[in-house]
Amino acid sequence: MRECTDAMVVVVRFFSYFVFIFGGVFFFSTQAVAYGGLTMVSDVISDSVPAGTQISHTILFTANLPIPVGGKIIFRPEAIQGNFTIPVALDFTDIDFAVAPTSTMPFVERALAAVPSATEDGVVVVPGASGTITITLGSGATAPILVGEVVRIKIGSVAVVGSIGDQYIVSPAILGSHNIRLETRNAADVLIQFGSTVVVMVAPVTLGRADTLDNVPPLRTNGLPSPGLLPGSTQNVFLSLNTDKIALCRYATTSGTDFFSMLPSTVFSTANNGLLHFQSIPVATSTTYNIYVRCQKFTNTPNPDDYLITFEIGIEPTVITPPAPPPPPPSSGGSTGFGGGGGVGGPFLGLGEVTMEGLAAPGSTLVILKDGVIEREVVVPILGQFSEKFLDLARGTYAWGAYIRDPQRRVSSTYTSTIYLIGRTNNVIAPVHVSPTISVSSTTVPVGGKVMLSGYAIALTPVQVLMNKQGNAVTGNIISATTTANGNGSWTLELPSDGLTKGTYEIKAVSIFTNNRDRSLISPIIYLGLGIDPSPSLGNRSDLNRDGKVNLVDFSILLFNWRGTDPVSDINQDGTVNLTDFSIMLSNWTG
Repeated sequence: MRECTDAMVVVVRFFSYFVFIFGGVFFFSTQAVAYGGLTMVSDVISDSVPAGTQISHTILFTANLPIPVGGKIIFRPEAIQGNFTIPVALDFTDIDFAVAPTSTMPFVERALAAVPSATEDGVVVVPGASGTITITLGSGATAPILVGEVVRIKIGSVAVVGSIGDQYIVSPAILGSHNIRLETRNAADVLIQFGSTVVVMVAPVTLGRADTLDNVPPLRTNGLPSPGLLPGSTQNVFLSLNTDKIALCRYATTSGTDFFSMLPSTVFSTANNGLLHFQSIPVATSTTYNIYVRCQKFTNTPNPDDYLITFEIGIEPTVITPPAPPPPPPSSGGSTGFGGGGGVGGPFLGLGEVTMEGLAAPGSTLVILKDGVIEREVVVPILGQFSEKFLDLARGTYAWGAYIRDPQRRVSSTYTSTIYLIGRTNNVIAPVHVSPTISVSSTTVPVGGKVMLSGYAIALTPVQVLMNKQGNAVTGNIISATTTANGNGSWTLELPSDGLTKGTYEIKAVSIFTNNRDRSLISPIIYLGLGIDPSPSLGNRSDLNRDGKVNLVDFSILLFNWRGTDPVSDINQDGTVNLTDFSIMLSNWTG
């Protein structure tokens, strides 16, 4: 089977009903409708090469209404231009069918046959360019599929229950996105629910002329860090590069080193389906580093030449020791401090410290605010981790904020935290996971056109983009797609708009960590006009914390960012949080 090496597979999911509350998405269904209802619909293909003849499919969806005995699940690829083609020989032996009670529980495989029975579910295949695959539930005790259960269908060589599948759906020859529709029906063939997803056919990338065994070595690009001087305080440097196909990459510090002679400890880790390679190395001050990289596609021919990543570490900055503070004035008798120690004022009335720590896009400018005023601007280190300490702060309440400006001067959302500082304590604000930045190449796109998005985010971390029609975030559909930020934090994503109606749409992004529990802040919302010029509703923007009400909480957020540039609090998007934004908020006040 051809590896998924030459292109990225993009899976887009459509959701029917949802409530988005800061860090999570909660789904619910209220009634049986013939306008959607299946959620978490996806189809992961093993390769996105056009006209692929050995491409496996793994389909998932959640049923929000039960599928009864005798009910049907229909897999229906698009039947317009660039069709998927189902071969005549494909049958139930090339398909696996499993159900899980929830998305976090293991799947239970179900037996398949040509016709349904008390122990088996039946499979009927209609071959051809407008073909379908129908699974009919048998009459056994486990036959009904209940509300909230997750269905998984595997087609091709990924189907291994009973026998390994040897028949595949032939992919469309036309580049771009193609729709996959899933339907559930009852025994009378009446539609219960449906859902859709999109897969993308992408042209393979090759270097020069490739033979039939694809022995052409991988093409290496986007080596980081870029040539130049890094601060002398740098202790570790993050190396990264891209290849045009899945590869294993190694490095040496001497030019001309053969790939197989490079040490095992120099092997790069991978992300983005094996197309992004990264490695952290320790470095010393006043040193120039030349890193020579070679890559190999599995057992095929490795690169015969070096790919150079070069950079220099500067001189360690001189640390100036401040003079010792003067001794306290003599006491006229007894201790004047609280708790009997710590000098004048005691331990609680002395000066305190605040440390802000977290992750942000490397190379971006981190802006830290104290009580709404810019207190410090620093460049985020190459690993994306930052730790900024503020000394000699008097006891009291402080409002802190943090955001980034990326290399394109786009800004993230502002992280906010209010603390009460006690003297002689170090108060740590962490973890601060700064949101991605986001922009769209064109604010107006034809209906059915492509939406090209880009920005910066925490390096090597998945970025999820969400798009929904303005004012229809609870009852309408949301499109979701995910990519991974590169080693320098940059990310790009193409979002299809197939099946969406004309109007203004809201788009936002969030970084999701591998444990799927931690997330960054949500990015600023950008507006897209589909078939029309975008027309943002400033009334909706007045609800700054997205709780469905415009009240004192939103007013407090606006005051915190007063005269600043926070994109969430800047309701009219004129670049400054001011009286105009306050007036708009008052006109939409709900209390």
